[in-house]
Amino acid sequence: MKKLFSALSCLLLALIAFCPVISLICTAFGYKFTLVNPSVFAIAIFVLTAITVLVSIFYKEVLENKVICTVVSALTPMALINTGFYVRSCGILWILASVLICVGCGYLTIRHGSPLNVRTGALVLSAGLLLPMALICFVLSVAGKTQNYNILDTVDSPTGAYYAEIIDNNQGEKGGTKMVHIYPEKDIDTDVFQIRKKRIIIYEEFYKANEADKVEVVVQWKDDNHLVINGKNYSF
Repeated sequence: MKKLFSALSCLLLALIAFCPVISLICTAFGYKFTLVNPSVFAIAIFVLTAITVLVSIFYKEVLENKVICTVVSALTPMALINTGFYVRSCGILWILASVLICVGCGYLTIRHGSPLNVRTGALVLSAGLLLPMALICFVLSVAGKTQNYNILDTVDSPTGAYYAEIIDNNQGEKGGTKMVHIYPEKDIDTDVFQIRKKRIIIYEEFYKANEADKVEVVVQWKDDNHLVINGKNYSF
């Protein structure tokens, strides 16, 4: 039971820390990290949290491994930080699930976290993160509702060094925007996540409500640094 709990705790921290850590590294090097299916990843964390809590309830012995105790102490603040990486994609269901995950991690930290100063510091940090994370979750969930990105087409440059995405951001009664984003072709694209260079927004055209079909965006590449959009030359 001790080995099972230790393995589950380490795996849970790895999953919870995955998005914040990878996103921070990618941002530092000018890349954008995106989960392909954040809902599935969120459900996996939720299920793993539930299993770890259940094992903890039946595990009556005092946890003595200092490394595992520190890992368990880190679960609560990391779970709060992790919440913001899913809200925009998963919406209200993930907000509810994240509350249960944070409660579960809080229980694990209180029961098994040590030494006392590390556990206390983790809980104090978590308390300090509650209000900022609640505001971030609210802002991201509202922002997500006002955006409906749809990739209409993808056009590669002549040598394949770049590609242009034609995107429709339809906001319903507020109208919307059709845009052209430029990305380098060198992406890391897996079944779990994507890592790609930050986009270059080279073209935007606004339209009124119910007039999306009236706005057409035609993209043609001249070379890897110049393209023609609706008959007008653009370079980057």
